[in-house]
Amino acid sequence: MIIGFAAGKNSDDESHVGELYSLYLLKESGGLGAGRQLVSVIAKQFKDKGIESMMVWVMEQNESGRGFYKRMGGMEYTRRNSEFGGIVVDDVAYKWGDVSSLLIE
Repeated sequence: MIIGFAAGKNSDDESHVGELYSLYLLKESGGLGAGRQLVSVIAKQFKDKGIESMMVWVMEQNESGRGFYKRMGGMEYTRRNSEFGGIVVDDVAYKWGDVSSLLIE
């Protein structure tokens, strides 16, 4: 049974920062550690490619998502406005300077 997925990519700029651009879990799978494991897999892929840092954008109103990334050690470092479903929303970026801190052995 699939309970979630994650995806990452190199950032769109020249900073050589990896971007976790999607992380989704079924609601009933929350709190089981699956989110941490998925983030760890993406972090390992970046590390293996020589990408040492990672960031993620989260809608400011997504308090559970923001809390999750903060608990994982993400530090808020910038904000932006984006359009989502025809509505302008505020986004917050969290960054990890060393993806090794996200690896689960």
